[in-house]
Amino acid sequence: VLSSPAAISCSTACTTATGLIETSKIESGAAKLKAVAVKATSRFQGWGAGCASVVEIEPGIKSECVLETGASEVTATFNPIPQHTVAVTKGGEGYGSVTSSPAGISCATTCTSAEASYLETKSVTLKAIPKPGETFGGWEVNGGACPTPAEPEPGKFTCALGEMTGNKAVTVTFE
Repeated sequence: VLSSPAAISCSTACTTATGLIETSKIESGAAKLKAVAVKATSRFQGWGAGCASVVEIEPGIKSECVLETGASEVTATFNPIPQHTVAVTKGGEGYGSVTSSPAGISCATTCTSAEASYLETKSVTLKAIPKPGETFGGWEVNGGACPTPAEPEPGKFTCALGEMTGNKAVTVTFE
């Protein structure tokens, strides 16, 4: 959180900051606080009392509060972005590897399961590659079909899970 005029600065590790801003600057509407979610793991939630007006520059990331006359305290709230788990289990009689993009899941040919956590804002895609001589049997996601299966290259099979709005239990089958 930063102020204009420069009197308050509160970086990522800061929990409380104070500063003096001239009353004339507040009364003229020239006193502003700007909140920026600089960590990829958090988002700006909102301002407490004390703002005459609020401008959402980038929702969840940047916001500006014009201080109201007489404001002596303003709270800026940041919340962590939830994380969800992708748990991959291999099924079938065959062998193959599974990886994810972004990185997190790396299950080689002899691995039977793997899991990783991803921020709710991330889109995750899994890639399966059967061991030579084996075949790809398919994807199952939370008991149903993969939302967007593909074979972008011969012998490489993907399942785009989309944004991580909840936990995903994935079974990939090799025959």
